Amino acid sequence: MVKALLAGISLIFAISAQAQNEFTIKGKISGLEDSTRIVLYRSDGQVMSQIAQDTVINECFTFKGETVDNAPEALMVSSHDKGFPNTWLDVWVAPGKETTVTGNNKLIRTWNVSADIQEQHDLNLYADACREECSKEQEIYIQLMDLFSKGRTGNPSEEEKNAIRNEMKELQKKTDSLRLISSQKEIEIMQQTPKGTVWMDKLLGQCKQSKYMENYPYKEDLIALYNKLSDNEKNSQA
Repeated sequence: MVKALLAGISLIFAISAQAQNEFTIKGKISGLEDSTRIVLYRSDGQVMSQIAQDTVINECFTFKGETVDNAPEALMVSSHDKGFPNTWLDVWVAPGKETTVTGNNKLIRTWNVSADIQEQHDLNLYADACREECSKEQEIYIQLMDLFSKGRTGNPSEEEKNAIRNEMKELQKKTDSLRLISSQKEIEIMQQTPKGTVWMDKLLGQCKQSKYMENYPYKEDLIALYNKLSDNEKNSQA
């Protein structure tokens, strides 16, 4: 009897400890159809790995899990279902914390994220500043996906293929222009806010963009921001 009681108490403590270590993501997206699949990813900096999937019921989805090293962590929410852009939403989670995601369309990167986590507060500064450009960019992503599918189905003629390629090039130019506007806004925020995890992530992202985007106009600004880093911080970005 005593052993059974002790075992029951131990189980209660174990369940309680697990709940305290778990993060929770709760999503409520108006208009999202039942059976829509929402996927949660983790990145090691090189590869995104799926760690969970949920099916939307009554416009809602939920994820629970544990973070790496029992510390705050950036994860990615996405969907590969029809009508979604080929991208993801960055969300921060932490042990014992709830992250809330809300929205009213399938433009996933413009969904609103709230959590009592400093990194999410910081990330929201950038998301709010670039929301208009981000929305337009995702709409173009959907158009590009439709054109790509059109070019691979229905046996189009060479003339039709060339027309599709030209249209895709024009759309890509528009996304580049929108991305540069977002870059300018992000850099302005970085110039006015203290360094932190999200700040460093944004600096790294802009540095990568400057490397691959032709005629990137903000290299001098990036150099000035980089020079604010300590030697240890510079080594961590190497």
